[in-house]
Amino acid sequence: MTLAACSRTAPSFPGAVTYRSQSDGFSCDVPGDWRALENQAGSLATFFGPPAGAHPDSASIAVYRYTQADFAGPEDYYRRETLSAASSVPMIQEDVGRADAYYFSMESKRPKVHSTQFEKIKEEDYLISAKGGFYALVYMCPDDAVSESESVFRDVVQSFTPAR
Repeated sequence: MTLAACSRTAPSFPGAVTYRSQSDGFSCDVPGDWRALENQAGSLATFFGPPAGAHPDSASIAVYRYTQADFAGPEDYYRRETLSAASSVPMIQEDVGRADAYYFSMESKRPKVHSTQFEKIKEEDYLISAKGGFYALVYMCPDDAVSESESVFRDVVQSFTPAR
């Protein structure tokens, strides 16, 4: 997956709002009807949606910020994150317009909520360079619901502006 890098484009989803982190200062466009939680489980912000449809609130997009004390760099993050993945694709470098970025995806399995069955989870990560480290934008969604939300993740990444 490659994102166009020249300028901030209008999101492909209706009702976009610009989210600005109070704790870090980054900003990105998100659907106005997605739920946002700040500073939960290590993330600066996590967005959940879509609120309706066949798989409500099945997708999450989390924003983390890491320093060199957390990871030696994007390659170290990739190595650690993919250790337990059922499958992964090699990390590639991309330009998302404002900073260098790295992209990779992986799949894993987890138990379904309130079930003894397992579901396949797709995860996509963009690592965006920032002063003293990088941001990790992490999209997770059950494989059977990806078509409802994957384009939102691409728009969030395309609109993402690191703190100054």
